[in-house]
Amino acid sequence: MSHRQSTAIILAVGSVIAIVALLSPNLPHGSETWLGIAGVYLLTGILLGYPRFVQETDNTLFRYASLVAVISTLFPVSMRAWAVRAARPELALPEVSFILWQLHVLVPFVIAFMAPLGIAKNRREQFLTAFIIVAPFLVATYRGLLVDFGFGHTFSVLYYGLLLLFGALAGLPLYLYGRSL
Repeated sequence: MSHRQSTAIILAVGSVIAIVALLSPNLPHGSETWLGIAGVYLLTGILLGYPRFVQETDNTLFRYASLVAVISTLFPVSMRAWAVRAARPELALPEVSFILWQLHVLVPFVIAFMAPLGIAKNRREQFLTAFIIVAPFLVATYRGLLVDFGFGHTFSVLYYGLLLLFGALAGLPLYLYGRSL
């Protein structure tokens, strides 16, 4: 499959998710989560697919893909922060930091970093990307174990583990896209 075809598929997947999220307001976890996922797909497809000038070295492509993942993660983070601030304007911006541990942010985060994981050429890059993907879930699970929101420790471990699994499965097309690059 050519680079253009795989980019077109990624953009099509992002577009379909965005259209479904906009037309179906009763989706599980709200349309905001699905728009965040669609934004990750669209930004990754545009930023990795359009500028083909990044062919210099594999290391540069990996760094660029990692930068694209960070940029595309900022989209769902900002969407969620604006939604929380609109619902509760009395909260200061540092008080909104709890959104980093919500599924609205964690799942798109995993999806975004699946492309750099696919692009990674050596074990060091693969390990670094896998650590970046897993680290927020370890912190969120630890935070859930400390705070114990009334659901128990097992629930916290299972909840964040399943979020990680769902993000990895939903990011599989981006992983394959990264492998094709």
